[in-house]
Amino acid sequence: METIIIRDASETDIPAILDIYNDAILHTTSVYSEMPHTMEMRHAWYKERLTHNFPVFVAEQSGAVAGFSSFGYFRAWPCYRHTVELSVYVDASCRGNGIGKLLVKPLIDRAKQ
Repeated sequence: METIIIRDASETDIPAILDIYNDAILHTTSVYSEMPHTMEMRHAWYKERLTHNFPVFVAEQSGAVAGFSSFGYFRAWPCYRHTVELSVYVDASCRGNGIGKLLVKPLIDRAKQ
């Protein structure tokens, strides 16, 4: 098995993140959206995460993004201010190889910080 590197995402990863997310919209029930997202939507999502100090991680395998994870606000209500909702998405061709598990640990570590 090839080495999988978990790292902070960069803007250059957004096209791959968009492809993985749109595949989840079109072919799974993990995202409740009726239409694929646009590049502008993913850029806005990424910038919103950074603005609020929320991490975005990617799993890189053979120089390509194989998955991504992040967390963001769970609910806007005051009693939820210390909670987040995490998201983990893995490229369809890379599922079943433990990439999702690798992407969860750094989210938990960052949340503890």
